[in-house]
Amino acid sequence: MAPLANTVGCCAILDAVLANEAVTPLQPRPIRGMRLAVPTTVALDDLDEEVARTFDRALEALSRQGAVIERIEVPEFLDVGVMNTKGGFAAAESYAWHRYLIVSHGDVYDPRVYTRILRGEAISAADYIDLLNARRALISRTERRIAPYDALVMPTTANTPPRIADLADDKAFTTQTCGHCATAR
Repeated sequence: MAPLANTVGCCAILDAVLANEAVTPLQPRPIRGMRLAVPTTVALDDLDEEVARTFDRALEALSRQGAVIERIEVPEFLDVGVMNTKGGFAAAESYAWHRYLIVSHGDVYDPRVYTRILRGEAISAADYIDLLNARRALISRTERRIAPYDALVMPTTANTPPRIADLADDKAFTTQTCGHCATAR
């Protein structure tokens, strides 16, 4: 999970809390000379035009400040979809948390959320352990690939927020909220 917050400092604090690590102050670092990797595998697929333009402007600004931008393939990202075919961590962990609430108050859940949570019911302990092992291997392989870089740079999301009316249809909802993962749902 990558925390989202108003500032990098807030993200760093939240990340430390989630990782059960000590919170340490960030040290400013000049952009000049930083090697920034832009993953071309999955991360840039199906970008809305506005997102693509904004992302390109951000890369240009970083480059003008002296960052070295390199576009790289990260084939490990392709494994994430495979790992999530049964619903992944989100389904397993949300089902563990919500299963008793669903029994007593399932009627108050949004039907789309309810369906996603229920996918976790079919994930066995063995499936979950396999998922943990697959994640550990994915992290290890990805860390080796990106080790020469100071950071990965990619858009937060592929699309701009849709209008609520655009999400009335279940297929449109899945496509808008899950992008390339829609086929796995």
